[in-house]
Amino acid sequence: MTRIALATCARWPAPALGLATLIDLLAAEGLAVDHAPWQAGAAPFAGADLVLPLAAWDYAETPQAFADWIAAVAAAGGRFGNPAGLMLWNLHKSYLCDLAQRGVAVVPTLALDRPEAAQIRAELAARGWAQAVLKPAIGQSGLGVTRIAAAGPMPPLPEVPVVLQPFLDQVTAGETSLVFVAGGFSHAVRRNPAAGDFRANTQFGASVQAVDPGAARITLATQALAALTAAPLYARVDLLNTPRGPVISEIELIEPALFLDHAAATMRRGLARRFAAAAARRPEA
Repeated sequence: MTRIALATCARWPAPALGLATLIDLLAAEGLAVDHAPWQAGAAPFAGADLVLPLAAWDYAETPQAFADWIAAVAAAGGRFGNPAGLMLWNLHKSYLCDLAQRGVAVVPTLALDRPEAAQIRAELAARGWAQAVLKPAIGQSGLGVTRIAAAGPMPPLPEVPVVLQPFLDQVTAGETSLVFVAGGFSHAVRRNPAAGDFRANTQFGASVQAVDPGAARITLATQALAALTAAPLYARVDLLNTPRGPVISEIELIEPALFLDHAAATMRRGLARRFAAAAARRPEA
């Protein structure tokens, strides 16, 4: 029987609601599905027809250990849905700089290895950014994201690599997330920050609703995925509005929330069938 192995994490080892929904859908397609924290090592994932690290929600705490796990699973014959090299590239948010160089419309992004207050102020002045956002270069779920005002006091700076981006006023109007599987658009949601916040993450009170993203956003997201060095089995592309049109804020290729609870039943079944077909093809890592 074709086997799919889902990677969770030590902090949250049990499948959450969205992942449990996916497990049920895959089982209904006749697949054997199991799960284990990625910290359990390569053994639970060795030889799996498809490895999906969709709940590796703590890798940012130990990114090198996570990268080593990816390499170990691949060496043990586990077949990742998204190529290992593509996921490793996606670990560090400087991938947005790469996409910009390939002509993809993204939020302007500057990667800084060791942020210093004087350097940040100089960069803000040079770019004319009155406000900016500082994010850990390897981070998840909006943790450690800080808003900065060029004319205000500088917050404590982390001693880790970061990316600096302009603060877009439109972020308070929500972020649109488009889910793709096997190269096809599946469904989309709008993530609306809580009142008084700018982070479109549910742990900070953001609300989620299903939306029709429109042709322009689907086209932009599709073009961005085509600019990758390898085709992903699954991806979530997050977009923000700007006065000049939508831009990409993130492409999630490792552990994106797929928001299956906001997708129509037919979309859920279609998504599961695409995963099942990929498992049957045994995609190369």
